[in-house]
Amino acid sequence: MARVNAISQEIYDEIKKQIFDGELSQGDWLVETAIAKERDINKIHVSYALQQLTEDGFVVYKKRRGYFVKGISDNDFLEFIKLREILEIELLSEYLKRATDEQMEDSIKTIKRKLAFLKSGLLDDADEETVKFFEQASEISRYKQIPKLLLQYHSYIMGVIKSDFTERENLATTIEINELLLDCLETRDKQKAIYWSQMRQEHLVESCYKNMIITKDEID
Repeated sequence: MARVNAISQEIYDEIKKQIFDGELSQGDWLVETAIAKERDINKIHVSYALQQLTEDGFVVYKKRRGYFVKGISDNDFLEFIKLREILEIELLSEYLKRATDEQMEDSIKTIKRKLAFLKSGLLDDADEETVKFFEQASEISRYKQIPKLLLQYHSYIMGVIKSDFTERENLATTIEINELLLDCLETRDKQKAIYWSQMRQEHLVESCYKNMIITKDEID
């Protein structure tokens, strides 16, 4: 980032998160003076953050008009999902290698609770168990940056689908995917970890097609 400093980094992270969470949409105008005034900071810090967001492809600069949210295409969205798959596989593979029997048993119990909630239709409770599982896996894997990146990509993906899904992903398939994860943990099988994440992402993509969040014709 040009002239990196903590204030510029904070603004960069905040605006990027707002884009990922769907709070900022394609075409939204990012007014430097207004952002600076709201935070009671020098405008130059905002300029540095917006320059970096432009370099990273989240914002576009239009001469004599200013900075605008670029928006993310269907292909960008699919790329985020693919990146999430790659990171998930690496995280889970490292977890399978490092976890003690006791730690693995804790995770198995977490996924069994999630399955019980799914089968009872308690979807929000099931989501909470998902968060617990990834927290456990992240801590044990000892990775520091991969969990942060996963959280960013997940935040963006969920921000899009929560606002646009007219119906939830197919519950039967979700249960099947989590039963595969349970089997993966019980056998410590890396190949099943790969298959689990691939199934998970493919199911999400199909659900996005079904809910018209992304369009196959545009991607093809």
